Amino acid sequence: METLRQDFESALSILYKSISRLSSTMWGQSSLIESKLRSADTRENDNWKKETKAQIGYGEITKGSMTHLINLLQHIDMLMPETLGSAGEYRLVESSRFLDVGSGFGKPVFHVAMQVGCEAKGVEVVPARVEFTLDFLMNTIENKGNLVNHKLEKKGKRKNAGKKRKKPITNKQSASKILSKSDAIGTTAHTQAKAIINPEQTINFTNNWYERVTFERVDATKVKQYVNEKNKPYTHIYSYNKIMTKETMREICEILNRTEYKVLAWYFSEDKSRKYGLKDAILVHKMPMLSTGGEKFNVYILSLIHICRCRRRG
Repeated sequence: METLRQDFESALSILYKSISRLSSTMWGQSSLIESKLRSADTRENDNWKKETKAQIGYGEITKGSMTHLINLLQHIDMLMPETLGSAGEYRLVESSRFLDVGSGFGKPVFHVAMQVGCEAKGVEVVPARVEFTLDFLMNTIENKGNLVNHKLEKKGKRKNAGKKRKKPITNKQSASKILSKSDAIGTTAHTQAKAIINPEQTINFTNNWYERVTFERVDATKVKQYVNEKNKPYTHIYSYNKIMTKETMREICEILNRTEYKVLAWYFSEDKSRKYGLKDAILVHKMPMLSTGGEKFNVYILSLIHICRCRRRG
């Protein structure tokens, strides 16, 4: 188990560093966002900004914060009311379906697939970001999960193809060395997570974790429900919705009201979510998070109240 944990921590650290390195030139630069990594398909859809109300703005959560959130979702039943007999159904497990609405450069999606081993999908409206995540996924598949060899795909060629890459972090290195100081989210959140979670039960890392990852360019406000290709609703939905417009939030809430999800994690409180039209959702837990820019705020974990009531009656 310890070897598995070390392998996971090593791969996760390389994942975050690789995505940060390759996507760094695209952050906050609209001209690059519109021109970088543009395939024939995205060139044909240059009017995407006229067809959506989504914003180009972007933000990311640290690896440490996302790890704590995923750990909590894996053991969310321990935060549910004792009267909820089948609370285990709410856990984020291998059979779950995870969706990131506004997935950006894909870190949470890759992270969930790597740690949990479940189906994980990201939907994003900005073409260049989707091109980036699809290229990163393709490289991961070609290298059979070897994240060290990642290069940025552009115009059919890869950058620095002949250069040597850094050696992967070895299993002998401790998790404390792998996790950077910026990943710390504070003593309170760490204590909350440790009080709920048995660390030995949180990792389902396999060599082919990437096979359950998908990305798609979709305007998340223009679908009927959040369902997968088999028309099954996503069980766990995540969104970094802090930068979304009020109109976008109202439209997303309307779609959520038509989706039989189990758990929703985002950055609007229960009251604020209701203000934008979200129905039948109750607050299960909230915890502090940290963005890569150093901003601190809470993530709110909500669950469908009518599902809870049905379970209690059963």
